[in-house]
Amino acid sequence: MQNKFGDMLKKLIQFTNIKLNVIAYHIGYDISYISKWANNTSQPTKKHIERINDTLSSIFAEEIIHKDYAYLFLKEFNIHEPLPTKDIQRFLHTQINNLLNNAYYCSHENFSHSQSNNDIILNSTTIVGRTNIYEFFCHKLAPIINKITPKLEIFITMDILTLLQQKKFFSFLDCCNLTDRQIDIHIGCNLSTLANSNEKLIYSLYKFLNKYFYVNFYIYEDKFFNNSNIFLVKNAFAIQYSLHLDKSIDICTFINNEKIINEIQKRISDTFFNSPIILQPKKEIILNSFHPFFYLNKNFTIFITNGFEFFLPKKSYLKMIDLCKQQNLTDETIASLKNLQIMWEEQFEKNPISFILPELNLMDYIQKGKVIFGDLKYQTTPQEREEQLSYLIQSMYKNPLIDIYLMSQQENVNDINYYKLSYYSNQKIAYFKKNKYLLNKYHLPIYFLKNSLLIQKFDMLFSKFKQTNFVHKYTAEKIENLYLANKSLLHRIMENK
Repeated sequence: MQNKFGDMLKKLIQFTNIKLNVIAYHIGYDISYISKWANNTSQPTKKHIERINDTLSSIFAEEIIHKDYAYLFLKEFNIHEPLPTKDIQRFLHTQINNLLNNAYYCSHENFSHSQSNNDIILNSTTIVGRTNIYEFFCHKLAPIINKITPKLEIFITMDILTLLQQKKFFSFLDCCNLTDRQIDIHIGCNLSTLANSNEKLIYSLYKFLNKYFYVNFYIYEDKFFNNSNIFLVKNAFAIQYSLHLDKSIDICTFINNEKIINEIQKRISDTFFNSPIILQPKKEIILNSFHPFFYLNKNFTIFITNGFEFFLPKKSYLKMIDLCKQQNLTDETIASLKNLQIMWEEQFEKNPISFILPELNLMDYIQKGKVIFGDLKYQTTPQEREEQLSYLIQSMYKNPLIDIYLMSQQENVNDINYYKLSYYSNQKIAYFKKNKYLLNKYHLPIYFLKNSLLIQKFDMLFSKFKQTNFVHKYTAEKIENLYLANKSLLHRIMENK
């Protein structure tokens, strides 16, 4: 559950160090009210909360700009949106307003604590108007959704790419607990929209999957249900909606009749599960059978957000195999590790391969040395990392088709965990791999791309990355020179893990 309104207000006051009398003056309340709100002894009324939060957001945003705290604000409040180059104060106002509204409504008890998951107090109702629908999703539905444990399953028949262009639709997820339960969202994708989408929209899809890292998204070709207009939470409620010309929802009806929900649920789930799936979460890759097949191709693009498992020295593999045995991991994992080094040596000696790495994530690996192979989490020693770098440089000299691209702090991204989804592609097969160090038992770590058009679109996205001004190519000579010039500094960073 998100912070209560009082907790969030208190945190913002402490962060900006604004005096209570200044806040009281601007919002037109006595200072005693502000003190009670910040100490969780009372809350503003719903009637006035939007005006109060809007004014508070203006005050805090102005103070953050004045003190040059914008980057600190993003880090302190765990906001993974990039800081814009223009209209920073407006951006901060929006973020603060979202924090305050979410904290207020997500902690505000609209429903009885004694109700079970299926016994929803909210009566069937129809909501008209985009703003009212947005508020209904965030402030009425989110508290219901938050009570559903241990597994939450949602079906959305609308095209995900269309929804991403509307920006606000998925805001209800920001009011939900995403980490301590299994959340499966089944959603459609229109292949015509996908075919006509540009890199910006595909990047929005990547950022969406990356942001809601703890949700398992199942994306299906929507040709069998794209006109159904249903939002269904399994065993809880359904929403039927109508669309405006711009594809935004302008009227929706909330349904909680158990008999109707069961009928909708049967029809919708059958339709989804009989549709071709184009993005599928998986618990694991069958290492020994998948990796050789994947690396048989001749052209690779790999976007790595956690560690760098390639070009490790031989002794690292021997140590990992011993660790697998100590942890009683499967024989398949051990066999895969034995084969990986030979396979990579053969493939990377002559074939084109592009590695794209965010600088912050690479620095984290240099410092901590954490890598993941299947179910094995392994931490390399400083000496292993140094030998790995030397081996990489040697391999690049032997094979000029190996390219290393480092992504600088694009759009002022300042969070080391901003990028959490790695991408592996050989142009025919592709998958995303989540950072397993951030996951628990409820979250599936792999996304398989099961549609050639989707693979093509993501390949094009990462290919375009290499042409942008925030991604820089490093040759073997340049990496070697950087290493020699900063050798002592790198040693100190590695040792102070």
